[in-house]
Formats: sequence, structure tokens, C-alpha cells
Amino acid sequence: MQTLAAIAPDLVAEICDALVSDVGTMQTAGLGASLVTQITSSVIERCTYDASVNCGYIYVVRPRSANHPTRGAPHSGTIAFLHLGFNIDIDVEDQITGIELLDRSDIFQKLREAQAV
Repeated sequence: MQTLAAIAPDLVAEICDALVSDVGTMQTAGLGASLVTQITSSVIERCTYDASVNCGYIYVVRPRSANHPTRGAPHSGTIAFLHLGFNIDIDVEDQITGIELLDRSDIFQKLREAQAV
């Protein structure tokens, strides 16, 4: 398994910049630093991509949840950065569950080259 930062460092930097500039808004309300730490060390579990709509999803490995040991913590919400072409999904324990990429074929090309898709 590979880290997102190793395959797509520009995307990681873009996401981190968006999270830092979003600090204090209703979206990240105190989560910015934690999410930046998580995104910079995210390990790719698997990816999906639908070329017909040029969208896909990067699933990341999550830490085992003490409260939800068998399936992981349930989805809590989405931090939307539609204008930048991505959304970040988090669970009820504020762990990143995945990243939805919209119209970002450049990133999926890098993922394919790294055999992550």
C-alpha cells in the first residue's frame, strides 16, 4: 500500500492548503490541523474511477475504532471543496474515510501509473 503523498504530492499540498485556509469556518470547525496531519500520512486502501463522468474516489486506510471495531466508525459528513474539484469524507470520530475527486483525471493518471487504481 502506498501513501497518497508519495503518489500525488501536489494533490496533498492542495488539500492541505484548502484545509488551512478553511480553518474557523463551519466546515472544519477546529479539525483543520488534525485533518492536515491525516491527509499527509494517508495510505491508499483502494480507488475507484468512472471515466464516463471523470469522477472517482480514494479510500484511505483508517485506524481501528474502539467504538466501532468491526466496520469502522460510520460516515459523519463531507467537507466540500467543489470549486477545487474534491470533497473529503469523515467519520463520526473525525477520521478521514476518503477523498472524492471531481474532474481530476490528472490525479487518476498518477494513481494508475502507481498501480493504485
